[in-house]
Amino acid sequence: MTDKLTTTLGSPLPKGMKSLSLVIGLIITSSGLYQFLHGSNGAFTYIVVGSICIACCSYNKIFSVSSEGVIREQRILGRAYREVLPWREVKSVSFAFRGNKLMALFEKGLKGWRVLFSRDAENHLRNIIFENRPDIQVEVLQK
Repeated sequence: MTDKLTTTLGSPLPKGMKSLSLVIGLIITSSGLYQFLHGSNGAFTYIVVGSICIACCSYNKIFSVSSEGVIREQRILGRAYREVLPWREVKSVSFAFRGNKLMALFEKGLKGWRVLFSRDAENHLRNIIFENRPDIQVEVLQK
């Protein structure tokens, strides 16, 4: 049995944007706190917007493929939200290649999950798919 394959490619916010979000959030929140302490109206809006910016810098999304199925885990402010697409619900799998990246589309009816991997992970991913759903044919859209 192969272990699980995890990827963080395609994360919603790059590190630079997360840092920028943190800096902007701290500035806006501190401005709101300053206005609140000096009795100004509208301070609450600054505090809320700044807090949202700070929360955005902690957002992270991780995809995994294992014997359980395709797992999407989202983390924000230390809380994890986990969704699983079990293998029994996967209708087909398609691969598309671009540069050094591999996009795997796990189709579930009309919709599906797109997961980015590095191109080097193709054989490992094929092994996991074959072990869990040998009846599924992997379609290659582009090579």
